[in-house]
Amino acid sequence: MVFFYEYSVFLILSYAIFLVFFVFLIEKLGLKKSKILDYNLLWLLLIVVLGLLNILLYPGTRLVPNPSSAPSALIGPAAALFYDGLNPYSIRIFDGAPISPGPGWILLNSPLLLGGLITILTPIYLFFSGFMLAKICKATHALIYILLTLLSLNFLQMSIIGHDLPAIILALVGLTLALNFYYKDDIYFIIIAVLVGLVATARVPFIIFPVALSSCLVKIDYFRARVFLILSVGITVTVHLIFWIWAYSQGVFYQPLHVIGRAAHGGSLIILFFGTLIWAMFGWYGWRHLTKCPSTWMFFLWTVLSTPFIFVGINELLSNGLFHLKSWQTWEGKGYVMFTLPLLVAGLVLGEKK
Repeated sequence: MVFFYEYSVFLILSYAIFLVFFVFLIEKLGLKKSKILDYNLLWLLLIVVLGLLNILLYPGTRLVPNPSSAPSALIGPAAALFYDGLNPYSIRIFDGAPISPGPGWILLNSPLLLGGLITILTPIYLFFSGFMLAKICKATHALIYILLTLLSLNFLQMSIIGHDLPAIILALVGLTLALNFYYKDDIYFIIIAVLVGLVATARVPFIIFPVALSSCLVKIDYFRARVFLILSVGITVTVHLIFWIWAYSQGVFYQPLHVIGRAAHGGSLIILFFGTLIWAMFGWYGWRHLTKCPSTWMFFLWTVLSTPFIFVGINELLSNGLFHLKSWQTWEGKGYVMFTLPLLVAGLVLGEKK
């Protein structure tokens, strides 16, 4: 399990080559047109397999030296809030690392976290995004989307160790598709706005997501886009403020804010400035090419979310030593570089809808 937890550069490159070969195989053999892929049971089976992998391998990840603090950063605050009535950020997890997940995300997933079901957190959100993709397109598209997502070794690693980043991005994929499909339905519209607002609290910088998603909706319905922006961003800000004020009143540091400091002090400010410039340019280009088609939404959101985190992650790697193998093996920023992959995959699959 230690080998999987700290995998080598060779294994990463091997997986990348296999991914390219797999996509080529699908195109060459015309598997997308095969009726055998039109059964929902196939992609559901893949999710069950992921769930079983998580359940079987997760205990072992807690026994390795220096295990991931990600599960504790979810379960600890939830337990402190609901069992002890404490501010969720008044506690310290076992290794002293600051707690990154925001309160809305913890509240939303508290039944799983407190029920000892963190192993199925990612599979549940993978099901949600796959279900929406199958509803908008068909089962074949959901199958290819899930297959390509699961081919990411980084995705599998984070899912198995109980990291919440894969679940966050899968939730955003599903909610984006849901908004594109249900935006005219008042009840669904409000529910989606509330859920987006809660999920956006998962990390402080993710407040950009409801803003970007509202920009996508502008291409369909300008009025509803404004309402969605007010509702979703309002919920995100309100939830953060409630728990920040609670923490401040007790003289407790609001730990989710540490993410901003980490990005600012993770390495060269020149690289961060260059990354911000690239992010603005790519974001503007993506917004200009937005249409009603959900594939353009996915590409735009992937650009908006991935670009800043890619530069922050690379900046972190450079500061630790680019040519040191151990730096690659222990590189925490790789999760932030790779976690937006499902958005890109969904965009590619939706682009093939026609």
